Amino acid sequence: MLIGICAAILGLILHTAGARLSTREGGDGAIPPARGRQPVRPSWRVRLLHTAGWVASIAAVVAISDGFWDVGPGVSIAVTVAVLVIVNGLPDFIVALQRGRNAPQS
Repeated sequence: MLIGICAAILGLILHTAGARLSTREGGDGAIPPARGRQPVRPSWRVRLLHTAGWVASIAAVVAISDGFWDVGPGVSIAVTVAVLVIVNGLPDFIVALQRGRNAPQS
């Protein structure tokens, strides 16, 4: 369980770093809705950070949900979905909110 939590934290850090780097490279273009097409193609560093974040989140899901499988499969599936949403979706959402708040008004 501790390894899973550490992997989830690592995934959060990697996804946040990738999202911040992507916004720096993306310029002042409009934010695509719900992870749609980016205004510019992300660099290899951004793709590397996001891929490493996904690998860390999958390792976290395997380690964390394994402990809940004895309780019940439904609980394990719910924990799996929650960890994937939090680790993979939340950093991009928070960075997008910060970018929208700091964007110049026209």
